[in-house]
Amino acid sequence: MALTLDIRDHENKPAGDLPLVHERPIHLIIVPADLSRLAHLHPEKVARGQYRTTYIFPGGGKYRVYADLKSPDGDPMVVPFTLDVLGDALPGVPMEQELSRGTRVDVEGVRAERISPQRIRSGVPVELGFALTDVRSGGPVRDLKKYLGSMAHMIIISKDGADFLHAHTMDGGMQPEGGDRRGHEMHAGHDVAARAGTTRLNVHTTFPRAGLYRIWMQVLRQGQVLTLPFAVRVKD
Repeated sequence: MALTLDIRDHENKPAGDLPLVHERPIHLIIVPADLSRLAHLHPEKVARGQYRTTYIFPGGGKYRVYADLKSPDGDPMVVPFTLDVLGDALPGVPMEQELSRGTRVDVEGVRAERISPQRIRSGVPVELGFALTDVRSGGPVRDLKKYLGSMAHMIIISKDGADFLHAHTMDGGMQPEGGDRRGHEMHAGHDVAARAGTTRLNVHTTFPRAGLYRIWMQVLRQGQVLTLPFAVRVKD
């Protein structure tokens, strides 16, 4: 279906051109209420103040939508919506169950492990460290390319959907081993480093509250955007 965003200025007139945020005017994030999957879309301008994209909802139920953008004046904004989609909801794995599986996930030949920190506290700046391994070779993932200007993007949403963070690495490249803005964290991050036989990606952010959060790390490999999901518990 077509999704159209109508952007208005403070005088309720169609807004002018939006500044680019990581190579796009709008990042549109769509997730089901259980946070079991992610769509990261980029609506295109179709008229003054109007941006449009298409999306096929995989199942019915309640969906949360976050429009991440800057106003024409350059102010960062995250505008949340909810949509009720007809049809049967797809089954998902509860986040509490995912926590018991550990901190590792395999997607399309890439194994990603959250290696730091062991404890995450709310309101305290944190550096999230992830180690990536090529499943076939057992060595570093050497062929990542920049995706929307960064080696990795991370979408982070609290279980109740109230808090939304969009973080990313601010690295110049990859270095394998051997050589309201409630809930909104402007794109912040740092580092691509090495760790014994892996490629490491580090991202800085701050979790606003204690509770369960879903993290989706997105990287570009061999022309394909890989989405690597994690569940984390944040303590006070």
